[in-house]
Amino acid sequence: MTVTFQKAETAKATVSTTTADGSEDVMKESFPMKVEGDQVAKVTAHAGYTHNLGNYESMRVDASLEVPCGMEQIDEAFQFAMGWVDDKVVEIAKETKDKLENA
Repeated sequence: MTVTFQKAETAKATVSTTTADGSEDVMKESFPMKVEGDQVAKVTAHAGYTHNLGNYESMRVDASLEVPCGMEQIDEAFQFAMGWVDDKVVEIAKETKDKLENA
């Protein structure tokens, strides 16, 4: 008989936007996850994007996600984390760019 343990862990997400005037907007989220297995790993994915606004100004968007997982789920957790991070960077960059252009 195999015993599988479930552990309560927390996934952590951070998204930051820095605009040309130096202002920074940081959003942090955490949400509970249940991880099965007797060994817990944490996978972290990070992505960023810098957009040239002209006149030597730019904006930057960064996102990271730390996902707890069982040792046998590392590849799956990494794929999930990278997909989330990429989607979040594209979403926030588009929103911020649209706000700056319409200001």
